Amino acid sequence: IEFKNQAGKSWNIYVSNGTYSGKVPAGVEYSLNLIGANGYLISNGSKLTVEKDTTYAIAIKKVEMYTVSGSITGLSESQLSKAKLIYTPVESRIYSPETAIDAASATYTAKLEPNCQYIISATGVNDFNIPANTISIGKADTTSNIAFEAKPVYAVTITTEGLVDSLQAKLNVVFTNLNETGYVYSFSDLNSIALRNGVYSISI
Repeated sequence: IEFKNQAGKSWNIYVSNGTYSGKVPAGVEYSLNLIGANGYLISNGSKLTVEKDTTYAIAIKKVEMYTVSGSITGLSESQLSKAKLIYTPVESRIYSPETAIDAASATYTAKLEPNCQYIISATGVNDFNIPANTISIGKADTTSNIAFEAKPVYAVTITTEGLVDSLQAKLNVVFTNLNETGYVYSFSDLNSIALRNGVYSISI
């Protein structure tokens, strides 16, 4: 159980055989959260002010959730193996949806709360986005497919004054995205350079 004060400092107290015991500074209000128990939440109040030695019984309940699954299009198996789906609730929720991708079959599963709107995004595949990126399910398992599309790219012109054509033909220009680690693009044809929105360093 995490006890976090308003300054953001936290103390973790471990549970054993259904009970917990620990020490935290007195005279402070704490927000209580469960750690390592996604899918469960504290149901009898998640705020506690500690003025002295305190006994506080915590009630826990399982979050109501259902499975949404379907196919994924627009990404290769290699790209899917790097991807992770993120479901962000429009309204704040304690439960963080669990997701899994099967790259070989290009399918996914996720556990979502019913009657809650989520925005779908992904990490690991920054060159792509999800145009239809919202979902809300009822109180039943649901099938919904996800389609990725490549983000638009824009032509980039490189001026190579002072280089003869024979040397230009040997150039290999590398663009490294400065804000997204691991996204590097190499071009040997200077007339075919196209990049998506971003800030890049250039090397040759």
